[in-house]
Amino acid sequence: MAKHGDRLPCRTGAPEPATGTIGSSFRSYYEVGHRVDVPAGITLSPEDRGYPREYGDPSHPDIRQWTGPTRGATSPPSKNPASSPRTSARSSALWALSEWVGGVVSLTLRVMEGSVDNGVYDRLGGSWWDETSPLNVLHGSVTPGRFAYFRDVLARQFGAGAAGLRVLDIGCGGGFLAEEFAALGCRVTGVDPSPASIGAARAHAAGRGLRIDYRVGVGEELPAPDAAFAVACCCDVLEHVSDVDRVISETARVLEPGGLYLFDTINRTRASKLLAIKAAQQWRLTRLTDVAFHDWDMFITPAELAAILERHGLAPGETTGLGARATPLAVLRNLASARLGRISYGELSRRLNVGQVSSTAVSYMGFATKTQR
Repeated sequence: MAKHGDRLPCRTGAPEPATGTIGSSFRSYYEVGHRVDVPAGITLSPEDRGYPREYGDPSHPDIRQWTGPTRGATSPPSKNPASSPRTSARSSALWALSEWVGGVVSLTLRVMEGSVDNGVYDRLGGSWWDETSPLNVLHGSVTPGRFAYFRDVLARQFGAGAAGLRVLDIGCGGGFLAEEFAALGCRVTGVDPSPASIGAARAHAAGRGLRIDYRVGVGEELPAPDAAFAVACCCDVLEHVSDVDRVISETARVLEPGGLYLFDTINRTRASKLLAIKAAQQWRLTRLTDVAFHDWDMFITPAELAAILERHGLAPGETTGLGARATPLAVLRNLASARLGRISYGELSRRLNVGQVSSTAVSYMGFATKTQR
């Protein structure tokens, strides 16, 4: 039986993309035979383990144990239970039920395979600053677009005294925003769960002569003491974590009283499903890669986020839109150009002209302040 933490092969029968584009070079993690963790409570059938449909095929080199109704059997039962003199209508019904359960498990796994693939940040973590990498979409116009807003918030909160502020960048990736804060004279710490991303961030900061303290860690358990930072920044992160409440709780813990929380994330609306899921991930002609960067069900509405912030002593201050300022037609046209390899991901980002917009329908950003206690 598969247990939580087991690492099992995924099925690999997906066809190769038809074109040799930039996007097609990053096929889904699940389509190229990598291995995944099995969540607690999931029992895999031989088919779901990647084995042939014929249960327990002895020719398969990785056969372990059949995991059907007669758990623990080392060989499969007859495919026709009614043919055995010892079977009955009840056993036939149980067999049919087990087949149905196996189908449900298979469907569940397919859904899981389509959800957020955070492993991409390890596989591509060394390429954040490479314009041909899909991760570079978050740089181009996105970094200057959102940082222009954050710089304005800093000025409103701290005046001209941003230099010397202790800033924590949660989920820093390759260091796009961490370097912007460091360039302002802030004392920056960057945290990310991906060692590959942290390595890329350290290397790039060193090349620019920026002193940034990068640490491998997760938002649910930040490697920092209480009340250690005046500012915490969390961008393109909340929609990737399974326990948003815990991440916000940890953020509040490490902020000093009166500290500033800067964030952006994706709203859960029809508009975000159309752009962030359909256009950017699913439609053949426009999707950035075959990797599932986002899951619409994990997007967070402004009202939901505000409630979580308030629960942990962070008073919401402002929310504004973050999005492409290019026309919808230009967005689709440039997504297609990137998919076809005609432009790099960095150029795509610049052409989207991302920044502060009035609508929060797709993405939004804002700030909150830790209450005095």
